[in-house]
Amino acid sequence: MQEMLEQHDVTSVLCRSFFIPDDSGKGLLVLNKEDGEAESIINKSMDTLGIKTAFIYAHDGARDVQLAHKVSMLKRSPWFWCSLTAVAAVLFYEGLPGLFWLSFWGSVGWFSSRFIMSRQIMSWISSWRASFGKNQ
Repeated sequence: MQEMLEQHDVTSVLCRSFFIPDDSGKGLLVLNKEDGEAESIINKSMDTLGIKTAFIYAHDGARDVQLAHKVSMLKRSPWFWCSLTAVAAVLFYEGLPGLFWLSFWGSVGWFSSRFIMSRQIMSWISSWRASFGKNQ
């Protein structure tokens, strides 16, 4: 459901879960808030399948809704699976010392890039260029 809403550019609505009880032909959806556009998109797609829908709303700030959305986004991220596979391979081939050095040098690279891309270093470079130009 969430992918369908994202395809229609309805990103403010999160679909937490979808459930069809055995005894009724009505699907139950848990959304983070009321949104007529999202409901009509879901109803239209479910009508083509012959499923009637009912909506349950959870508050936007509810921790379990936010956590479920973050976990869903994480599970769909290729960067997460790439990182998880790389860590597993390092543990398998190099053991804990290899994982330590991977983490150490990865952290050094991350903090170095954050420093280089920061405004502070840009201001230092600008002031250095200004002072260098004055000395000539």
